[in-house]
Amino acid sequence: MIAAPGEIAAVGFPDRLTLQWQDAGAGSATVYDVLRGTLEGLPVGGAGAETCLADGVTGTSDAAGPDPATGTGFWYLVRGGNACGVGSYGTASDGSLRHSNTCP
Repeated sequence: MIAAPGEIAAVGFPDRLTLQWQDAGAGSATVYDVLRGTLEGLPVGGAGAETCLADGVTGTSDAAGPDPATGTGFWYLVRGGNACGVGSYGTASDGSLRHSNTCP
């Protein structure tokens, strides 16, 4: 049975240039959105700079983009979507869903 994707697990960097994540297990037509923001812009969906690094990615990896400036950093979140709906970017430490209007 195919359903909307759940939270994406195991997001990480197998090398300096690639962001990789675990397949959502929600069917072969699942695509992914990659959201990136600055550490000083946390929390997700806050007033900080967020970028839709990629949308509609058909695989489970994408280019991570340029390195952050010295003394700064980025965070990355991935969500899946298919014909049944769009998944979430996961939950914050207080249990609330993370939201961002940056990726379509």
